[in-house]
Amino acid sequence: MPMIFTDKAAEALSRLLNETEHEPGEITRMVTDIEGHHHLTLDSRKDTDQVVEHDGEVVLIIDHRVSDHMVEHHPGKVMDVLETPDGPQLALADEGSP
Repeated sequence: MPMIFTDKAAEALSRLLNETEHEPGEITRMVTDIEGHHHLTLDSRKDTDQVVEHDGEVVLIIDHRVSDHMVEHHPGKVMDVLETPDGPQLALADEGSP
């Protein structure tokens, strides 16, 4: 089961990708470091990636193992954007929250 992203999160990822200098074919990728922290980087798409789209444009790719792990360990959660003092930040939120 793929990880779910809110429309607000997909829109924020679209803006981020459009504002970031990148080579043709590079897309924002969510990766997990050895300590379990999630980061965004630029990479090319692989056949096994989960794809997040906004207005028909691929705005994020996630290795299926990362996506599966997040769904398994955070049931009922979706990826959303929270406004913080440092600006918008991707974060897990309860599914169906405002």
